[in-house]
Amino acid sequence: MLVFFMAQGRLGGKAMATNRQVYRKSNIFGVLIIAVICAIICLATFLAGRSVAAQNEYYTQQEELLKSQIEAEHERTQQIEEYGRYVQSDEYKAYVARKKFGLLYDDEMVFKAGDGRD
Repeated sequence: MLVFFMAQGRLGGKAMATNRQVYRKSNIFGVLIIAVICAIICLATFLAGRSVAAQNEYYTQQEELLKSQIEAEHERTQQIEEYGRYVQSDEYKAYVARKKFGLLYDDEMVFKAGDGRD
């Protein structure tokens, strides 16, 4: 019986050694898989960050363009308001009366140039 237990102990030792080797190999394989997955996640995050940065740059340029257009429209609005005040003035009314209708003030004279055939 003693021989049987010794033989069994020897075989049991080899079986345990192979179990440890399998466990170590599967453990290393699991660690590698986790490392690859982490690397893929890091790469995806990096690429997404670059994409967001590019979009941010584009939107910043668009914002600056729109701000300059708003400023130009404010200037145009001021010019239109000034023109509106000018149109309502007596000076503009006199200008239109002279140019479109040929009207004059009472103390003015009109001299017309002849065609030169006299």
